[in-house]
Amino acid sequence: MSGKENDPKTELKKTIGIIDVARDAGVSPATVSRVINGNPTVDAKIREHVRGAIKKLKYRPHHAARNLPRGLTGNLAVATPRSSRVLFTNPFFSRIFEGIGGVLDNSTYNMVVSTTPPQLKRLLDAHTVDGFLLFSVRKGDPYMEELEAMDLPVVVVGAYRQETRFTNFSPDYEGGTVAAVECLANLGHRKIGLVNGPSSSYKSDAGFRGFQEAIRRLGLVETGSLAVDEFIEHEGYASFMKWKTEGGEIPTAYVAGSDHLAVGLLKAASDSGLRVPEDLSVVGFGDVPLAELFNPPLTTIHGDLVEMGSEAATTLISMINGGFRVPRRVVYPMQIIERKTTGVAPRR
Repeated sequence: MSGKENDPKTELKKTIGIIDVARDAGVSPATVSRVINGNPTVDAKIREHVRGAIKKLKYRPHHAARNLPRGLTGNLAVATPRSSRVLFTNPFFSRIFEGIGGVLDNSTYNMVVSTTPPQLKRLLDAHTVDGFLLFSVRKGDPYMEELEAMDLPVVVVGAYRQETRFTNFSPDYEGGTVAAVECLANLGHRKIGLVNGPSSSYKSDAGFRGFQEAIRRLGLVETGSLAVDEFIEHEGYASFMKWKTEGGEIPTAYVAGSDHLAVGLLKAASDSGLRVPEDLSVVGFGDVPLAELFNPPLTTIHGDLVEMGSEAATTLISMINGGFRVPRRVVYPMQIIERKTTGVAPRR
């Protein structure tokens, strides 16, 4: 008899099933199934305990076989009409993406990424995904009306219109902008400008509402506000320099619609011989990971974007698996983080 016959390396490994996971975690198989399917009704501690057992036993559910009778694909789309640059290079979105990835890592769903309207259209026509997580949606984007008319689970991440069948998770752009203006007013600033994004952006609308409300309520003067085509550094820099060259009045402080715009303003101020914050105060929005490492460190509006991404993904999975589909709007609170780009208003 060959010694290889009893060699453990040649023996077939025992297939780990859901019952094994349930036994190891000390819960019922039904509870394990709910955790795998992202059911939000499972207690958080139990959910983490079950996930630990899944990881320890290296359990791999056969998602495709399980979903075949229900006509599901096991794929979720993370989509934006804005381009891959928006989704993968913007730290604001990468933090939300981190939350989404954490949920999908502990589920059986695959992520399909779409970064252009034609890609999104192909996904719709091919029926290759069970639901959509949509980023950075704007007015007039192609195929949104088609999505609204379909019986397909959709969660929009970021500002969106009020009248919709989609569930929406969004930072409080309006409230965050109010907090920025209030902070500057408390420092004695009376002439404040807004650097806002494109008119097609729901985020721009919300920021503008918050800014106008705070300016009126606090009896301030709006001066030197700028409108840009995109929430990026170059736009913030170029718009300020153009305004200054044309002789526009420079306020003592600016509220920017994104940290990227704020960085552009900081560069423009430096190139114009303005000191920050002695001559000009600047507040960003989003608190990207590098905000505190800028020179000077950026005062900005912060929110738990990772948690928002996690909740959005968990909700979508629950909807796909028969959960509550009545649309809801969840607005995440934002708070100001004061660093070194804001100071007492200068006397001019």
